[in-house]
Amino acid sequence: SIARRARAYAALQPLVSTLDFPEIARRASIMVRQSLETLVNFDVALARSVIAADAEIDRLHRGMYEQVKAAVKVEPDQDAQ
Repeated sequence: SIARRARAYAALQPLVSTLDFPEIARRASIMVRQSLETLVNFDVALARSVIAADAEIDRLHRGMYEQVKAAVKVEPDQDAQ
């Protein structure tokens, strides 16, 4: 059942504990707000900064993906949490 699996997963150590999802979420939230501002205010400069911020979020995402890949190589039998 789902409850038993949840208990089993809760007892495991996290595969990777340095993933910074809150930071990516914070940055994405800012980007959404700025994107709406660019549409309302026809702000080309702000639109360009949103594009640059998107590239930075992509870089952070790729880094997290690489962390998970490396952790799985070290502990292939450990489930990711």
